[in-house]
Amino acid sequence: MKLLNLENNILESWDDILVLCGIPHLEALYLHGNPIKNISFTTGDFVNLKTLNVNDTRLNDWMHIHNLNLFPSLTEIRLKDVPILENISDVPATLTARLGKVLVLNGSKLSARRRLDAEIWYLNQCFKERDDLDFANIHPRYEELVKLHGEPIAVPKELSSNVLKDRLLVINLKYKDQSIQKKMTSTYKVRALKMLMNKLFKVNTSVSKVFLIQETITELDDEWKDLAWYDVKTGNDLELRMD
Repeated sequence: MKLLNLENNILESWDDILVLCGIPHLEALYLHGNPIKNISFTTGDFVNLKTLNVNDTRLNDWMHIHNLNLFPSLTEIRLKDVPILENISDVPATLTARLGKVLVLNGSKLSARRRLDAEIWYLNQCFKERDDLDFANIHPRYEELVKLHGEPIAVPKELSSNVLKDRLLVINLKYKDQSIQKKMTSTYKVRALKMLMNKLFKVNTSVSKVFLIQETITELDDEWKDLAWYDVKTGNDLELRMD
């Protein structure tokens, strides 16, 4: 994979980036820390680009975020610490729903279930803004998502408190002959999980590993990934083992 790292430069406009289109077979582009304010796309631009890092840029318009959907091969995006995401209640779900082709977002693999949940949640958020005069520009994927999932319906206010509860996973945490059932979100990091299990089972997490026990056994070997990345579901067993 051909990678180009231009992090922490003074690139302000996407026009500065377009000069890179001539680089053959460019698949990964890191633009972290540049004061880029816009992203545009023209047919033929970056046709092989699969990975893009635009963390800590100055993107402040949803149009530029949605333009990422036009890049034909782009499936992995890192997009944090940008102005447009300030005051967003659920950044991972919002970006998942807005970026329709992305398979890996901010280092986390998006399972089909995680995408479905995010898109349905986003549709219901859109429903609250349906009278906004600029609705079509703010939510350009809305009609596409309605065709996929149907029209959203108004959620009674008295039921809104159940939203977080419905998104919680019920997991069985195990160590040797001990078992404890806990509720946690799918965005719970492996690192935090190991710390929790250390506290619950009184073991040293510096020499421990966590495994997802299903028909096959999978080690949760990246502490900075979340449970959704490993497709952990309600009812699964997570077992702590010592080296």
